[in-house]
Amino acid sequence: MTQDPDPIVRACAVADHLREQGIPVTKASIEATFRALDCTPPNPYTHGLTALRAATATPESTFEDRWKAERLAALSTEHRDIAASIAAAPQPRLTAAQVAEFAPPNSYQVALAAMKEDDQ
Repeated sequence: MTQDPDPIVRACAVADHLREQGIPVTKASIEATFRALDCTPPNPYTHGLTALRAATATPESTFEDRWKAERLAALSTEHRDIAASIAAAPQPRLTAAQVAEFAPPNSYQVALAAMKEDDQ
C-alpha cells in the first residue's frame, strides 16, 4: 500500500481511523495522530557522516562553528540588552494633532546664516 502525499486524503484517512477507534475526531486528535504515525524513514547515512566529520575535524573547520556560536550568543545578548533599554525608557509617541503642527527643523539654516555672515 502506498502512502498518498495529499494532506487532505491523509486527514480523511486518519479521521476514519479515529472514528473506528471510537476517538472523537477533532483537529487536535488528527494532528496528534499525524505526529504518532510519522513514517519518515531513518537516514542510514547520519551516523557515518557524523563520525566522519568528527574524525576529519581540524582546528580550522571547528573554528568557524565555534566563532558562529560565540557570535550568535553575543548578538543575542546585545539584542536582549537593547530590548531591555528600550523597555526601560520608551520613546515618546506623537499624537495626530502634534504631527499636524510639527515643523521639521531646517538643517540648512545654520550653514546659510554662516555664509551670510561671511558675505557681510
